[in-house]
Amino acid sequence: MCQSGSAKNAPAGMFLALVVCLILLGCVSAPTPAISGRYVDKSTGGYILFRQDGRFYYSFTNPSPPLARDGLPRNMGQYWFNGTNDTVPFLSVRSAHAGQFVLRFSDSKDKVYLNSVYHPDKEIEFERVAN
Repeated sequence: MCQSGSAKNAPAGMFLALVVCLILLGCVSAPTPAISGRYVDKSTGGYILFRQDGRFYYSFTNPSPPLARDGLPRNMGQYWFNGTNDTVPFLSVRSAHAGQFVLRFSDSKDKVYLNSVYHPDKEIEFERVAN
């Protein structure tokens, strides 16, 4: 029985296709954040600005921080939630701030609570304000 060259390579081709499929299935992006708005600490004027694209800008205690060229605070990070009912987002921030704070939203998403290693016994409340 004579086999063509493509028939001999079929198992290798199927294996390669399986590997590509598994890689693509593993490349699942995080859900798009649904938070957009400015949250302000009434006592200091510090704020957190969340964008729908998953970025957030923050100046926790200074209402007039140094701004970048785009007019936004230089402290920037990315956030995402695993599920729609999650209240604690995963954060990605610059290395100097990594692990220094945690943000938690109220169930209604109208408030954000900051827990910081600098004030471990105190939770700072930021309220949503009109943009």
